[in-house]
Amino acid sequence: IETLVPKGESELRSIYTEAVKRQGGLITVTPVDEYEAARIGAAGIKAFTKAGGKFTDKPNQDDLTSAMIAAASGPEAVEAFHKVVDHWSNWQNSKGFTVAMVIVIAGADTIRAFGRTGGKFTAQRDEHGMTAALWSATARDNGWPSARMALKFPAYFDYRPMGGGDRIQAFFESGGRFTEEQNNNGETAAMLVIDNGPDATKAYAKAGGQFTEQETKSGLTAEIYAVFRCADEVRAFAEAGGHFTDHVTSSGDSSEKTAALGEPDIITAYSEAGGI
Repeated sequence: IETLVPKGESELRSIYTEAVKRQGGLITVTPVDEYEAARIGAAGIKAFTKAGGKFTDKPNQDDLTSAMIAAASGPEAVEAFHKVVDHWSNWQNSKGFTVAMVIVIAGADTIRAFGRTGGKFTAQRDEHGMTAALWSATARDNGWPSARMALKFPAYFDYRPMGGGDRIQAFFESGGRFTEEQNNNGETAAMLVIDNGPDATKAYAKAGGQFTEQETKSGLTAEIYAVFRCADEVRAFAEAGGHFTDHVTSSGDSSEKTAALGEPDIITAYSEAGGI
């Protein structure tokens, strides 16, 4: 209930806060199993442990371990869970998701909590070829079901944007690194951050990310992605160390051809950024 009371509704929140205060604080019902405990969050994890419960690496009927559920429950749950279990498993479910991937999808604060508890990001891939690094770079979660739906994130997560530079910065600060790995479509982190927006592109460069001439399966490169997007992204790409070249891809595309088909502001930005 606490998560459903909008922070902007000050009167409603004050009434709720007063009601909780009168009963002596929030009452935590002892969870029936490890999965419910992780879903409740830090309070549920503590209550379950106090009652003698043990957390395992076994998945539930949704193919999720308690660690993955805790990861979707926020930074406090992550820290409480690690305090009890003292390790993070690299187990993958049938869709290829790991705890580390769930952590990244959950957002910057959860990523930082994972880093503080010694969590490590691996190069493991999910069924779409996405790694933790690629998930940190992307703003997309528009499959059906979406990753957040498949991972049983709380419903309010569906309305939260995936992208942003803060997630990338948190990933880097917590030990994550970007490589030239590509997902099943051939997209690199460099391409995904461009779709994520100028702030993400700049954060990616600050995190040591590189822009290469790697191509997607449809013959697109990072520089073409930048020109496809908008003038601000063209500028951000150049400021982040990206270069516009005369490279022609396997599909016959180039950033110059793409820019020529764009709006005047894109053509101007492309020329000012050193486009051929």
